Amino acid sequence: MVLINVYIIILFGRIIFSFVRAGLGHNRNQVVDNIQLFLWTMTEPLLRPVRELIPALRMGGGGIDFSPIVVLIILRLLQRIIISFVNF
Repeated sequence: MVLINVYIIILFGRIIFSFVRAGLGHNRNQVVDNIQLFLWTMTEPLLRPVRELIPALRMGGGGIDFSPIVVLIILRLLQRIIISFVNF
């Protein structure tokens, strides 16, 4: 349960970081790059397969990636299933 919660926090970190990083533009900063590398390394193995099934919604010059939302829903469902088995 704790691992799922930690992963959800990391996933939220990636979501927030993607917006913050876009706002920073192309300024290079080693600390920011390391944070991004950590977040992407931890989340991409689950996000990539979902992204292949549900492509981003293209709008103008950008797009909306729904894969983090789908992974979050799946993780919450998995948590509920585990809790129901543990409490059974």
